[in-house]
Amino acid sequence: MLENRQKEKEEKERRKKHGLPPPRAPLNKQYSATMYGKETAFAGLAERIKQRNPQEPKNIYIIVDGEQAPERRLMAEFKKRGWKNRIAGICLDIFHVMEYLWEAATALHGEKNAGRERWVYKQTLALLEGGAGRITGGLRQILTKTGYRLKASQKRSLNKVIIYFDNHRHMMQYDKYLAAGFPIGTGLIEGACGSLVKERMDGSGKRWTKKGAQAILDLRAIKQNFDWDGFMQFHIRHQHEKLYGKAA
Repeated sequence: MLENRQKEKEEKERRKKHGLPPPRAPLNKQYSATMYGKETAFAGLAERIKQRNPQEPKNIYIIVDGEQAPERRLMAEFKKRGWKNRIAGICLDIFHVMEYLWEAATALHGEKNAGRERWVYKQTLALLEGGAGRITGGLRQILTKTGYRLKASQKRSLNKVIIYFDNHRHMMQYDKYLAAGFPIGTGLIEGACGSLVKERMDGSGKRWTKKGAQAILDLRAIKQNFDWDGFMQFHIRHQHEKLYGKAA
């Protein structure tokens, strides 16, 4: 493992030295945010997908954080557009799943027991090999065979993890996603939530109207999408026409 990390570090340094992007760097990413609900957000997302790929030959890969309401709304939008057959996979963000693995490990071993980390390591490997069902099966066996030794709080934690894995198993085919070269984490999206929204909108004493917040979010998205110069040219032209009318 240490040898692999060293190789990764050397590769990053080599690419940086030659002015190349980091390995697996996202290309042509676009930021956007809306204050007007999931339906508006996913309709806008679908329009951007259509603009990028108007002939519609490419498959669509989706990463979600596990909330069922956004998944349902997104699937409804894609179904309306006849895109359901284009979906290459719906992936549950691996970092959200890891939170549940750590909770189960804590319930079984406690926070300071070295066995906690070993258990999580073993289950993570199983997860990446497509073994989400094996993990829930193992937890059920523990509850059945040794549940009488566990406290009520431990049983609640284990049952919570089992239910979560069962509800999201269709999104946890990590072996297939990795084999296809797909990402399995939402780090890029989480980072966008922080840089696009939280850093500007969240703070002590700040108050926003929906319209005002949306205006700021739009401006920040334009800036982070590197569209500022084009936007300013459009804005100047639009204001000129508004004040003086179109040239003959």
